[in-house]
Amino acid sequence: MLNVPYHGQAPAKTSPIAVQADLEMLPACSVSEIRMVGKLKVYAVSTKGRLYDLSEVPALSEVGFFYELCQWVLDCGPGQQLSVMVRRLEAEVCSIMAKSSEVNVAFQKIGLDVFPATNAVEFQHFIESAYTHWGGVIRASKVPVE
Repeated sequence: MLNVPYHGQAPAKTSPIAVQADLEMLPACSVSEIRMVGKLKVYAVSTKGRLYDLSEVPALSEVGFFYELCQWVLDCGPGQQLSVMVRRLEAEVCSIMAKSSEVNVAFQKIGLDVFPATNAVEFQHFIESAYTHWGGVIRASKVPVE
């Protein structure tokens, strides 16, 4: 398998449609519409289990590949935002995500699994643990830096 780095998702997702690539690993939410019209076939998802809107598509673990890879979508703002504003936004977003099944279903329909909302400190710990985990995986596998 040859890794071809693309400059963004647009050329990456049009490449298999134009039969320039046999396989792509793309975020589910970025290809949901072209998948629904039959221009792209999804073979598997890289999450622990099947996705809500792709229930017919197996997780990689179901076909013998045991790893989990997911994309994070973050709520972000300028670095100089006041901490009072950040805490208020965190509280509002967490409240909406915890209370609104309608919002969660809307996210799931475009290929986004919703995980429990966290505050910035908890999310920073999550990011740090992911860096530690995946850094170890990369170092152990001796993947070359490109």
